[in-house]
Amino acid sequence: MPVEVVFFNVGQGDCTFLWFYDKPGDTVGTHAVLIDCGSSQQVAPQNPFQGKTGMVDRLDSRIADYMARLRNPDVLDCLIITHPDKDHFNLLRHVLQDQQSPPRLKYQIRAIKYGLTVDDYKEGGQSFVHDLIELWMTFVDRRGNRGVLARPDCVTMPASPEPLVTGTRGAELLMVGAAVGVDPRSRRKYPKNPKKGKKPPTPEERDEAKRREGEKEKIANESSLVTVLQGDPEGNGDRQRVLLMADAVKLNEDYLGLGFAGGRLKRQSKLWLKLGHHGSRTSNTDEWLNYTTPDGLFVSTGVLVFSGGSGTFTDSNVNGRLLKTWKKVLQNNNIPPVNVSSGQQWGYVVHDDSNQNGEFIYAPTTMGLFSSMATPPVPGGTKARGNAANWRGVDWHLRLDDPRPGSYEIWYE
Repeated sequence: MPVEVVFFNVGQGDCTFLWFYDKPGDTVGTHAVLIDCGSSQQVAPQNPFQGKTGMVDRLDSRIADYMARLRNPDVLDCLIITHPDKDHFNLLRHVLQDQQSPPRLKYQIRAIKYGLTVDDYKEGGQSFVHDLIELWMTFVDRRGNRGVLARPDCVTMPASPEPLVTGTRGAELLMVGAAVGVDPRSRRKYPKNPKKGKKPPTPEERDEAKRREGEKEKIANESSLVTVLQGDPEGNGDRQRVLLMADAVKLNEDYLGLGFAGGRLKRQSKLWLKLGHHGSRTSNTDEWLNYTTPDGLFVSTGVLVFSGGSGTFTDSNVNGRLLKTWKKVLQNNNIPPVNVSSGQQWGYVVHDDSNQNGEFIYAPTTMGLFSSMATPPVPGGTKARGNAANWRGVDWHLRLDDPRPGSYEIWYE
C-alpha cells in the first residue's frame, strides 16, 4: 500500500500528515494520520494553495483537501500529539475545529494518542487540546455524530512496537518510543537525597523524580512519542522506513539504539529520518546517524532566535558536525544520492550562531537534506535576519512505494 508523507511548513514548529492509498496512481485514500500541528513562529508559504497565501489558512485547506479525498471522507484514523510543547499542538484547533456556534470538529477522529499528562496541554493559555483529551465525549463532527470515537490514550513506553492503524495492507505505522523508563502518569516520587543506610536511587528513579518534580519544559522533549512508518515489503522482504522523532533527544536515541524495536529503526531498503527537535544539537547524535544510516533527512525548522540567543538549526551544529558525520555514513554504507523531482532546486537555512546579529544563512544543496526552509531569503542574497517576513517555507512530500515497493518520489510545494 503506497503512502504519501507530507512535512508541512509551519515555521518554527511541526506538522506531519500521512495519507495511505490502495494502489499506485490512486487519487482516493484509505487512511489518514496527523502527527502534531503547532508553531511558535509562523513563516508564510512559498506557494499558495487554492488561493490561500497565509500559512495557517493554506495548511487548513491542504489538510482538508486530503481528508475530502478519502474513501471515508473526513475521517481521521489517528491523531498523534507527541508532547505538550505549543509548537507541536497550538494549531490543532485551527485545523480540526470549525468556527460555527457551537463549534464542531471538521473530521471524525478514530483514535488520539498523546504524551505526558492532559494538564500539560494548556500552554499559551490554550484549552482546546486539553478539552479534546479530557472532554472527548462532548465533541461532535459536522454531521452531528460523535467527534472522537475512543478515549484518548496517554502513551507510555510500549513494551514492543505498537501498531497504530489497522487495514493498511503491507504498510504500517508503529509507536516505538515515549517517556523513557517511567510511566508519566505515576504519582510516585523518589528522594533526592536518600536516607542513611538506603541505597541511592537508580538512574530510572532519578529520571522519574525529575519528571514528577521538575517543570514540564525540562521533561517534555525526552517524553516525545516516536513513530516509524514501514512501507510495503519488496521481493526480498526489505522495506522503506520513515522514522519520525518529534522532539526526542539523545536520551531517547540511546534507548532506542539498544535494539528495543527489533531492528525496525535501521535502514533496510531505504530510511528517511525526520530529525529530532528541529535538528538541534540536543538530538541527532553521531551515534544515532551511524545507527540509523539514513538516505535522507527531513527537518521542520524556522527562523526564530530563542531567549538563549540561538536558533534550533545552527551553523555550528549542522555544517560543523551533523552533515560531516552524515556524509561519512553515506560513504561508509555505499548509500546512493537521492533523487528529487526534476527541475527543483533546494537548500537549507541555518542560524549563524557565530555572532549576535541574529542572521540566518541560506545554502543551496544537492544532498538529501530537506528543510521546510528550502529557498533563499525574500530580499535576495543568502543572508537575512530572523524576521519571518524575510523568509518563505515549503511543504516537503515523500511518496513511498508508488509505482512499486521500494520506489519513492520527493518534491516540495
